[in-house]
Amino acid sequence: MRCSLPILILLLLGCGGDLAPGLDGAVVGSWRATFKIGHVASDSYMTLRRDGTYEFSSRTESRHPGTDTQLSPTYRGKWKAEGGKLWHTRDGRSDWIESGDYKLSGRDSMMIKPPGGMAILWQRTQ
Repeated sequence: MRCSLPILILLLLGCGGDLAPGLDGAVVGSWRATFKIGHVASDSYMTLRRDGTYEFSSRTESRHPGTDTQLSPTYRGKWKAEGGKLWHTRDGRSDWIESGDYKLSGRDSMMIKPPGGMAILWQRTQ
């Protein structure tokens, strides 16, 4: 990871700090996935930090007249990587949930395939 980023981003991502055990440093950073179905577009945002914490949120927009943009709550918790899989747990919970198999393509693209779901392409934003 480059450590020439603005200080706020350094604080968010924990640049330069030790990588917590059980994490894959290659996926640390901020990511976005975009889905489009008909007239509806949704962007999901995920930040995976070096200390093992994460944030996730989404924003959905429709081109239909009279529909509002919908923002999801921001979810926070812990993440880990084991055996080619990403796992997460929400703040206040102790159960680990499989996020899916992941595979990096270069530095800026990652596919995550949730259990029983279709693979999702995530693009690095920072």
